[in-house]
Amino acid sequence: MVGPPGEGKSLLARTIPTIAPPLTLARALEVTPIHAAQGLVEPGQLVTTSPLRMIDPTVTRQALLGGGYEQPYPGEVSLAHHGVLYCDELLQFSRGTMEALRTPLQDRQVAISRVHWRQVFPASFQLVAACNPCPCGYWHHPDVPCRCTRPSGGATPASCRVRWWTALGCGCGWTR
Repeated sequence: MVGPPGEGKSLLARTIPTIAPPLTLARALEVTPIHAAQGLVEPGQLVTTSPLRMIDPTVTRQALLGGGYEQPYPGEVSLAHHGVLYCDELLQFSRGTMEALRTPLQDRQVAISRVHWRQVFPASFQLVAACNPCPCGYWHHPDVPCRCTRPSGGATPASCRVRWWTALGCGCGWTR
């Protein structure tokens, strides 16, 4: 989603799990242990709704993919398994973070390896992202003049895997 500040991009992303069907029992049994590993569910509790994980450009690679020293833990891509990973301000993410997203998007899993262990976590999620059309957010806005000299962004390996772009309220012509 591309649009100026205040157009409701994050609000729209938050509503996606509310219109998704409940997780099937098989999917709930896949998702629950991942969330339990991070202490996000009580013992005996079952995750029944599609997860929504929201990240911003400050996310570290370890928080995104997972890690651990003596014991592995899942990252945001695995916590979003069978749900939505929402990237706010996508064009501000570092190149390293965008590169880190590439493998989970392609393979639907992420592997964490250390000297004495290797853990593979599932990471089959729907990527939803939002960004402003330029650094100030008002490129081609009908009412607010843009203070930038050119639009921001450009293609990255992960953004090239985005199948659909839509403009919200800016008339900026970002469609694909």
